[in-house]
This record gives sequence, structure tokens and C-alpha cells, in this order.
Amino acid sequence: IGSVTVVALFLAAPIIVVAGVSVNAKKTLQFPPAGFSLGWYREIFADPGWRNALLTSVIIAASAAALSVMVAFPLV
Repeated sequence: IGSVTVVALFLAAPIIVVAGVSVNAKKTLQFPPAGFSLGWYREIFADPGWRNALLTSVIIAASAAALSVMVAFPLV
């Protein structure tokens, strides 16, 4: 395994743990998950407060990405 692969796995490990915890059937933060449930995701899309927060985050992320590309593209 190359060093780039090791670094990529090291950086991806927290994301994998958070993704595993997010599909836990219980209402506790436990890894590995005890069962499988999409209840947390259902709650995010059902509650208008969470839905608005998610939409705001996506808009900010897309704007930051577009601005970064506009700044970096002329430098190439």
C-alpha cells in the first residue's frame, strides 16, 4: 500500500465512523452500530428547522466551491 493510500484512509476514517453511527438503530452514539435505521435522516427531512439548516449549509458550501473555482481557474 502506498503512502498516499494510507493517508487517504487515515483522513476517511472519521467520516466512516460518523456515517456508521448515523445509521444506528438505537438513539445512542455507538460504533459499530447496533442494527440499521435511517431514522436520523428521516428526522432531518421531516423537521423544518433541520431542513432549513441543511439547505443553508448546502448553499454556503456550493457558493464557497464556486468562488474557489472562479478564483483558481484564471491562475491555471
